[in-house]
Amino acid sequence: MRPIPKSRIQENLYTNGTGLGKNIRLRFPDTKKPYIGFYTVINGNKYYSGKMYDENSILLEQYRIPINPSTIASAGSIPLNSLTSNIRSGGTRYFYKDLTSPDNSIKEIDKKAYDQLSGKISNSYQILSYNSTTQSLPEVNKQMPGLAAFLGA
Repeated sequence: MRPIPKSRIQENLYTNGTGLGKNIRLRFPDTKKPYIGFYTVINGNKYYSGKMYDENSILLEQYRIPINPSTIASAGSIPLNSLTSNIRSGGTRYFYKDLTSPDNSIKEIDKKAYDQLSGKISNSYQILSYNSTTQSLPEVNKQMPGLAAFLGA
């Protein structure tokens, strides 16, 4: 086998397996068991275990967890009457925006639903946390357009 040029090898990379930020989701292709630890990338698209690429490196695959928007309903959409205490206390509120609906509808969800969705990548929805004591509504509205209107501000 021909040696791979060093310019095509990225070594000493690490993933914690969350899929957030620079942490990609990797797994073993045969067992589908998630991989957490150091990895190497060859040619920008082949992943191998270990800090450095050598004959002991094991092939890995990148994967995503599919999300079904209907999981929002089971994950904990919260009733409107329980929101008022959260608004008065200045606590953190959590929002879900359906990007597949024609009107991009926004719903308020609970922390459990937010936590279940926060580690997943999706083009069909957006989630956001908002704390009125540490964030301004115009700032947060830039991240999730329509939120200010949803909140009646």
